Amino acid sequence: METDSQTRSSVLRLGLALVLSVTCAAGSLSWYRRSAPRYTPAGQEPLAQVARVGDEVLKRPPTRLLWQALSRGDSLYSGETIRTSARGELRIQFEDGRFIDMEPDSLIVLQKSKGEIALDLLEGSLFVDAVRAAPLQTDLVLKSGSGKVSLNGSSATVAKSAALDGADRLDVQVIRGTAKVRDGSGKARDIVSGKRSSLNSEGAVQDDSEMPLESLLPKPLASLYVDPASPNQIKFTWQGAHPRWRVALWLGPSRAAIQDVASALAGAQPVLSAEVPPGKNWWRLVATDEANKKVAQTALNRIDVLVGVPPTPAAPAPGALFDLKGGTADVDFRWQSSEGSRTTRLTLLSLDESAKPLIETTFDVGEAETTVPKLKPGAYAWVLTAFYAGNAHGFRGQEQRFSVGRPAVGEIAWDLPAGKLGEGQEQSFAVDPALSLAWKAKARKEEIATFSVHVSGDEVKTEVVGAERSALKMPVAKAGRYVASVEGFDRAGALVARSSPQAVTLYEIALLGKPALREPDGERWESVGSGRLDVRWDAVPTARAYRLVLEGSDGQEISRRPTTETRLSLRGILPGRYVVKVLAVDEYGRDGLAATASLRVPNQSNLLPPTLKKPKVE
Repeated sequence: METDSQTRSSVLRLGLALVLSVTCAAGSLSWYRRSAPRYTPAGQEPLAQVARVGDEVLKRPPTRLLWQALSRGDSLYSGETIRTSARGELRIQFEDGRFIDMEPDSLIVLQKSKGEIALDLLEGSLFVDAVRAAPLQTDLVLKSGSGKVSLNGSSATVAKSAALDGADRLDVQVIRGTAKVRDGSGKARDIVSGKRSSLNSEGAVQDDSEMPLESLLPKPLASLYVDPASPNQIKFTWQGAHPRWRVALWLGPSRAAIQDVASALAGAQPVLSAEVPPGKNWWRLVATDEANKKVAQTALNRIDVLVGVPPTPAAPAPGALFDLKGGTADVDFRWQSSEGSRTTRLTLLSLDESAKPLIETTFDVGEAETTVPKLKPGAYAWVLTAFYAGNAHGFRGQEQRFSVGRPAVGEIAWDLPAGKLGEGQEQSFAVDPALSLAWKAKARKEEIATFSVHVSGDEVKTEVVGAERSALKMPVAKAGRYVASVEGFDRAGALVARSSPQAVTLYEIALLGKPALREPDGERWESVGSGRLDVRWDAVPTARAYRLVLEGSDGQEISRRPTTETRLSLRGILPGRYVVKVLAVDEYGRDGLAATASLRVPNQSNLLPPTLKKPKVE
C-alpha cells in the first residue's frame, strides 16, 4: 500500500511540474507575441517602411535572437536582418521613393552609416529601383567583401550565386540608368543599362566584357503571357559563346531547384526553346567545353510566366437584333478588359460581304466601350483580342454575332433585388455554385415561346426554358464574375425580346473557423484512466453542431462523434498515438476548419490487483 501511495504521489508531482512548465512556456510565448510588434530601437529613426509583403517574411533586430513576422506598414531600422520564405516576397520602400523588392529565399542586412545605406545580400536576389532625377542625400550601395556597388540613378537586379570555381559572388545587372562599381583597391567603373558585372568575396570586379557568355532574351524579371490551351515554348538567346561549346538551359521553380532541361551547340543558332510552366521560374545558361567542363555561365534570372485571357464581351448580347433608324443602326459595344493587358482590339466583320474587317480598332486598357454608327441591314460578327506586354499575337476571344434591320425587339427587365441592378449583383452559395436569375418580359411577351438564358465568364453556358418560366437557377463551375442575359424567341425561332447584360459576382460562403480547445490544454494530450479522454471547447457563433473525430497515426479515421454540446468524452481508447479533431458544422451541414491535437494513450491500466483478506484458520 505504501508503494501505491508513493507511486501516486510521484505521478502527482510530475503532473504538477508538467502543468507549470506548459503554463510558463505558453505565458512566455504570449508575452513575446504581445511585445515583439511594439519593439522600436531607442533613439533611431525608421530607415524604410514595408510597402508590400507576400507569404512569410521575418525580421530580426540586432539585439534580439527571435525572428518577428513583418506586415505591411511596419518600420525597418538600421542593423536589422530580413529574410523571405520559399514563397515570401517583400517591398522595402524608402521615404525618397526608392525601393527594394526581395525575392523568395533571400536574406539581407540593412545598415545605415553616414551618407549611405548599405545592403549586405547574404542569400537570394533583389530588384533595386533607385532611379531618381533629384539629388539624394544618402547613397544606396551593395557590399561584397571590400568592394561595393553604388546603385543611385539606376534600377538593377542583384543576385548572390556561385561562380564556376564554387566561390560566392554578387551578380549585378543594370536594367536602366548607370550603376558605379568600386573594387577593393578603390578603382571605380560604370555599369550602364543592359550590362552586368560581378564582385567576388574579395571585392574583385568582373565586367560584362570579361564574361564569355551573355544572355539576351528573356530580359531580367521579364513577364511573359502564354495561352494555356497551347504549348508555351519560350525562346532563350545568347551571345559570346565559343562555337564548339555546348550551351545548356538550366530551369526550375526556385534558385535551388534549377536543372538542365535543354542544350545545343553554340556554333548552331544561339537559341534554345523550352516549355516553361506558368508561375515564377528561375533560369541561367551554362556553357561546357568539349571535355564537358563548365567554362561559362550567365547570371541567375527570374521569368514570370502568366496566363493570358481574352477580354469579356458585355454588349451586344449574342444574337442581338438592332432596329433600323433611317435605314441604318448605331450599335454600342461594351466589354471588360483582361487583367494585366495593355490594349484591347475590336474587330467587326460583315457576314454578308467580304471577310475583310469593317473595323479593327485598338483601345487602351482604360477604355471599354465604343459606338459604331450607321451599320447597314445584315448579319455581323465581332471579336475582342487582348494584348499584353511582350506578346505580339494577342489572345483572341470567341466570335459574337448580331443582326441589324428587323422589327423592334421587346424589353426583358431583370427582377433581381433592388440597389444593385446595372452595377453588379452579388450572390453567394454554400455547397453547389449557381446563379439565381429572375426576369419579366415588358413587351411582346405574348409572342414569346421560349427564353434563352446566356451566362458568360469563366465558362459560357446557355439554357432554354419555356415561356411560363420567369426564373432560373443556373449551375456554374465555381465562384467568379459572370455576365447574364435573357432573350425571348417566338415559335419560329425569331428573337422578339432581350434583356440588358447583368453582371453577377458569385462568392462562396466561408467555412466556420476552428473551435478554441479549452480542455485538455495545449496541442499534445495524454489520456487518463483506461483510455479515457474528456474534451471541451468554446462555442463557435452560428454553428449548428460539432463533430469530434479520432484518427490513427496513419491518418485513418477511427471514430466520428456528433454532438450539439461543447464537450464530449471518449472511452476505451486502446494504447497508441492518435490525432483528435474538433470541427464546427454550419447550417448547410458543412464541416468547418478543424482544431487538432495529438493524443497519446499510454500502455498502462488503472486497475489495481486483487487483495487477499486475512484467512481464518480453524
